[in-house]
Amino acid sequence: MSLHESGNLQEAGSLYAQYLQDNPQDLQASRLFAALMREAGDFDSSLALLFALTESHPAHAPGFNELAITCMAAGRLDDAEDALTRALELEADNADALINLGALLQFRGHASAAADCYRTALEQTPEDIDVQCNLAKALADAGRAEEALTIVEAALDASEQHPYVASIKATILADNGNHADAATLLEQAATAMPDDDTTLINLGYSYQHLKRFEDACATWRKAVTVNPRNARAVSDLAYALIQRGEADTAVKLCDGFLLRHPGEPMVVAAYSYACIAAGVDSKTLFDFDALLTTHTVEPPAGFASLENFNAALKDALISDDSLTGNPQNKSTYGGSQTGELRADSNEALAAFAGLIKQHVAVVAEHWQKTLPNHPALARQCDDYQLRAWGTVLESDGHQAPHIHPLSWVSGVYYAAVPEEINGDQPAGWIEFGAPPERHAIDSILASAANYTTHRLQPAEGLLVLFPSYLHHRTLPFSAETQRISIAFDAVPFDAASLF
Repeated sequence: MSLHESGNLQEAGSLYAQYLQDNPQDLQASRLFAALMREAGDFDSSLALLFALTESHPAHAPGFNELAITCMAAGRLDDAEDALTRALELEADNADALINLGALLQFRGHASAAADCYRTALEQTPEDIDVQCNLAKALADAGRAEEALTIVEAALDASEQHPYVASIKATILADNGNHADAATLLEQAATAMPDDDTTLINLGYSYQHLKRFEDACATWRKAVTVNPRNARAVSDLAYALIQRGEADTAVKLCDGFLLRHPGEPMVVAAYSYACIAAGVDSKTLFDFDALLTTHTVEPPAGFASLENFNAALKDALISDDSLTGNPQNKSTYGGSQTGELRADSNEALAAFAGLIKQHVAVVAEHWQKTLPNHPALARQCDDYQLRAWGTVLESDGHQAPHIHPLSWVSGVYYAAVPEEINGDQPAGWIEFGAPPERHAIDSILASAANYTTHRLQPAEGLLVLFPSYLHHRTLPFSAETQRISIAFDAVPFDAASLF
């Protein structure tokens, strides 16, 4: 344990293994050895040991909590949630399991449920500043900003104005449009924590909203210097360079990053616009005929018709506890969005997951043949976590331009489309290619000869698949009924990791 704590994993691992040969039932040693293997990146060995441990000791809550941590690190999120649920069935007040479940639920878009976990954990550890910050952020994500600010203010006082806690408060303020106060807090936090790339990224974001573009660009340069592996920092800096008329520099920046981290969607997206602005050949990056595939699906087994299947999907979304109106930090406006949907929660979602996996396999084979060496497809894989969530748009609702940064292929399936969207006008359609307004590059792209966007008309039973780096949005519409869809990602397990 001493060697393990000091970071000497190789020697500590040898001693754990030696000890366990003579003491194979020692729960603490087994857990610690599994944790060491996880820290060393050997997830398979860690999982094997922990699955064996929980099977042989089904009433040992810490074993299930440890199993969940390895599952989260390996991107096996359903298994992690199941393990944490079991740990809490055994020990309802297990603070570690509550905190881990809160983090997992928050990552999966179930903000209110995450907040409940953090509150219960704080009953056991009321002085834990990190958990207080997690609770505040979860509440903010759930649209309860005032409550979140009250909690983070108390945490600030208890932590003697710690800069990390101040940065959490700033994030909540920025998410609710108060970028002036957020920038002031983040400037102070960045001075106290100059190597914190997340603080620098968020400060640049607030500068950008305040139209302090030069300051934003300089701050993102610092973030890239601090952590050149941070895709968000690189992509934000690339957009700032495009806005400044330095598209050539943006192309080089993205090129260098993608050589080290092939296929990273946020940087591929920025690279695409940089190439357009710089006059570099970008045909393969915006070849919508090759990149977009559409499919009219057949009803899965167990459903008499497509209408029956769609009705079951609509019921599953509308009744989901995580459905949140105008969710914070999402692209949905004038509507509601669920958190991540579990395929095993009902028959319709299980059938949907099977349907999607079949089509992902087909499109992957198609892209391998038609788009060899495409920069967006380097992360293509057969073993992935399918993540899906539902969107319910009311009349005048829409989604702002966004990408899906953890995935390599994404898509959307339409379960309900108002009759008004079936006309010749593009209201309610999905559009690909337009960047978010905050990057302020629209006028630059508009003057480029090789820039274009592409629109598709939704229809009930239509499935659309596309590379995850493509920005897409939905256009506002006017209708008496709801537009209901399920979006999804095929996320490589390493990208699904919470660590």
